[in-house]
Amino acid sequence: MIKFTYKTLLFSLSLASLSTATVASNMEDIMPSQTIVHETDLYVASRQSRYLTVSLKQPHQVLSTSDINGGQNNTLTSIVNFQSVEGNGHDSRFEHILSLSNQQYHQELADALNLDAKKMANMGTAANINNVVHVQKSYRDITVNTFVTAGVEGNALRSGDPARWYQAEDGNEFVKDSGTINIILLLNRALTPGAQAKAATVLTEAKSAALMELAIPSKQSQHIATGTGTDQFAIASPMKSSLNTLDSASGHLKLGELIGSAVREAVIEAISVQNGLERSDTRSVMHALGRFGLTKKPLLAKLKQKLADQQFELLEKNARAVFSEPKLVAAAYAYASVLDRLEYGTLSRTIENDVLLDQAVNAAIALSGQSQDWQQFRQQLSVTENDQLDLFTQAIAIGWQSKWK
Repeated sequence: MIKFTYKTLLFSLSLASLSTATVASNMEDIMPSQTIVHETDLYVASRQSRYLTVSLKQPHQVLSTSDINGGQNNTLTSIVNFQSVEGNGHDSRFEHILSLSNQQYHQELADALNLDAKKMANMGTAANINNVVHVQKSYRDITVNTFVTAGVEGNALRSGDPARWYQAEDGNEFVKDSGTINIILLLNRALTPGAQAKAATVLTEAKSAALMELAIPSKQSQHIATGTGTDQFAIASPMKSSLNTLDSASGHLKLGELIGSAVREAVIEAISVQNGLERSDTRSVMHALGRFGLTKKPLLAKLKQKLADQQFELLEKNARAVFSEPKLVAAAYAYASVLDRLEYGTLSRTIENDVLLDQAVNAAIALSGQSQDWQQFRQQLSVTENDQLDLFTQAIAIGWQSKWK
């Protein structure tokens, strides 16, 4: 049984990514090698090498997941998001991190940036800090700024998915993937502690909404992911304001709306920059059904068995166009939705074969364009026991044959 500290778990799992940053004016006390990303009368966000530092200009109430100085803290002067390692093969750096306690590593980070370790919160990632995404949203006298890095290729999961670690008294037991979403949220209004906790809820919901929008699959189950196993955040709001203190960040209020829209937008863009996943990249049969196991290689293997050599060769040469055909992709997402509804108990298993056959016929029609052959297609299709995806590949094969008959 392998045992690590929680820090080991975070670094063995972490990898993130971000997007473009807005360059603002310089500040005299910022080191020459630093670039100002964004500055207000409340804080300055700057980027230097592999560090993004938010320096607070006045007392803030900060709620964070930082190992050191985390939770709710009213004495912090800086929040740091930093690249701790490269995503792959950085064994020497990883071993160095493991040689230090959490407190020692925190101090090393503070020393590197000339910051007071007692007044700093941090979050680590394997993302390139030059990819950080900055989004600002405002309504009247409320302004929200968020800085996000995000990666989801190896560590995405749905809340409640099977875990592979247990936090024992003498360390975490392994029961190495990559992926982390780090979010810094900065507000221009004072919040009650309860409102700040609500902001954390809205932030989390927005992150999950972004993953659902991109149909990011969990790496631990067949479900859509709601986050990664190592996500971190920091929310800062000024202790004093000339305006009244806000006592709620509910999604029914403008503050909640701004937090939700800013974080969702930033996470989507950060995933695009770090993982190269654009919205258009989700338009494929494999993205729709990959979480169930229908990735490109097994899909082509199944189709090779179902098509004549000449038909398969033509499809293989045009695989990208075929598998991203809009109507076929729509049918694939519909098929995935039915599989979800069967799993969640919305639909009775007694009608499983019927409803999947119906959806498969729609897929064949989508690819062939021969809607008049609906009944013929249904007669040609057959349910393979314990292989729900074979039915969909049958539909693709039949649709392809019909398209060029």
